[in-house]
Amino acid sequence: MDMRIKTIIFFLALVSYAPCFAQLSIEACYEKARANYPLIKQYGLIEKTKEYNLSNAAKGYLPQVTFSAQATYQSDVTEIPINLDAIGLTGVEIPSVSQDQYKMELALSQTLWDGGAIRSERKTLRTQAEVDQRDMDVSMYTINERVNQLYFGVLLAEAQLEQNKVLQAELRRNCDQVSSYIKNGIANQSDLDAIQVDLLKAKQTEAQFEHT
Repeated sequence: MDMRIKTIIFFLALVSYAPCFAQLSIEACYEKARANYPLIKQYGLIEKTKEYNLSNAAKGYLPQVTFSAQATYQSDVTEIPINLDAIGLTGVEIPSVSQDQYKMELALSQTLWDGGAIRSERKTLRTQAEVDQRDMDVSMYTINERVNQLYFGVLLAEAQLEQNKVLQAELRRNCDQVSSYIKNGIANQSDLDAIQVDLLKAKQTEAQFEHT
């Protein structure tokens, strides 16, 4: 999870620092994060799974047809111990039972009352789907929080960078002015050095902003 979030934040960072960032709204950042978040597809899967499971559970009320077949081999079969010739039935034969026997069965059943088992199962399925949905909402909330941090962090950095540029411009004007004063003998070199130190610090701060 953390690695995926970092990947999305890095992606948004690249987008945010583009020249068109000023035109990129935070809602657009949310959409880009969602589009690049692998688990976003699970929203649809959660709903489809719920509908599929509910449909299967409801089939418990439908008539159920079962068919079974069985083949057996009997090593001993029943024979009728009657001597037909002795009773005058010459030429009559009683067929013996085959040692191969087959059994087929077709059964039809339907649940009339199950004590609320199916209704309870459907309720459990809906509850589980809601839990999964809330888990996804929490994940997306975390993503949005990270987007907020990045978005407003970039805005703040841009504002600070712009302020730094204004400061540098002001310090350069002061350098020129103090240099003129030094030539006219109304300022010291130490005054110019102090301004140049501040200008150097401002340039270093600008470099930090650009590489952050």
